[in-house]
Amino acid sequence: ALVINDKKLVPVNAASDNVYDLRTNFSIPIYNQNINKGLQIAKLNEEVQNENFILTKVQIREEIQIAYFNTLLAIEQKKVATKSIANAEKNLFYVKSQFEQGLVKANDTLTVYINFESMKAGLLRTENAIKQSKNLLKYLVGLPIETNIQLTDSLSFKEIMEESNNIDFMLRPEFRINMLNADIA
Repeated sequence: ALVINDKKLVPVNAASDNVYDLRTNFSIPIYNQNINKGLQIAKLNEEVQNENFILTKVQIREEIQIAYFNTLLAIEQKKVATKSIANAEKNLFYVKSQFEQGLVKANDTLTVYINFESMKAGLLRTENAIKQSKNLLKYLVGLPIETNIQLTDSLSFKEIMEESNNIDFMLRPEFRINMLNADIA
């Protein structure tokens, strides 16, 4: 800095150690459509995420129901297979006695025997299906595979039809997600 002293310029040492300069600039948009539209889209996206969460819960519940009904179905199939084997065994005994009397040919006896043995193999497949269905059900509900579960329900066609007629599809999350995505677009 220079100071004028008796019409002469005299240099004066000045330091900038104690000089501060603070500047601020504030600007607020009074009205910006892009901000409002962005907020609306963000809210809609949040709703979509919430509906996706609900959808995931519904899908897990449906998978558990399917596994449960598949297990019940396999149990019912085992009952039918067991009765069929008992009938086939009676039929085999009857055909053997007729063969011994000479009333039927050996081929007929062999055919009945093969049918009886294939039903036993079918029963074994059904028992394996029960085990697999129960294991899937235990997995979906979070039980250890070693846990023994016993289902006490049975399949009733009338109850299933009554339940399916009471479904309100507009309450399903996948329909709500589609409606929200249409709003976003």
